[in-house]
Amino acid sequence: MDVDPETDHKRSPSQTRRQRHSYLLDVFFVLLCLAIVAVSYLWRRTIRSDDAQVIEAGLLSFYDKTAWNGLWNVGDFVVIDPKYASSVRGQFVDELADMRGSHQWGKETKEVTLLDDVRKRSGAGKSQGPAIEPLASMPLDARIITDDASRYPSRFWSSTPVAITNRLGRKGDIRMSGFVNLPSYSPNGRYAILGITGIPWSMHSADVMMLLERRADGWKVIDVCATYSI
Repeated sequence: MDVDPETDHKRSPSQTRRQRHSYLLDVFFVLLCLAIVAVSYLWRRTIRSDDAQVIEAGLLSFYDKTAWNGLWNVGDFVVIDPKYASSVRGQFVDELADMRGSHQWGKETKEVTLLDDVRKRSGAGKSQGPAIEPLASMPLDARIITDDASRYPSRFWSSTPVAITNRLGRKGDIRMSGFVNLPSYSPNGRYAILGITGIPWSMHSADVMMLLERRADGWKVIDVCATYSI
């Protein structure tokens, strides 16, 4: 029996409806997956640990034009090594004393007074901190990239700027690279200190300690102590 090609390729109304429904289900499934990914990202950003917030606030301070970070005011991205410079969380009172000593040695009386006031307001007892979270999985600003920091010299002293692409596909140059320490926290949780080491500058490196304060709109850097190796 001969089959009419035109009749053979026709679909019945029920077949057409099923095909349309299947297509709509596929589209719905894809959109649902995208929505789950978006909600998951936003959820992680909302409930981020103090470590993630402190590290992000400290690293993004390299984008604020101030006297201390003038050497690092050019470039698009900050690169931090996926491994902490130290796997042990320091004690806030000890690191605060280190910052005070550096300021006192430099005769920065305003900063010394600030740190003395912070020490009085930081509470009594030992420092506490959240569970240690891997840097590579922290939900950080897209300008912060976790990679082998030693591969990326800062733009300002490198004769050949190093181009890099962030996770969103944006290309740019390196503003700063380094290794972060686990933040330390005051006993009352109001203050934190973030240390960053191995930051390239000139032909040498620099270490930075940042004092941050928890405020209603997030963690804010209120003092910086930079040490330059020569």
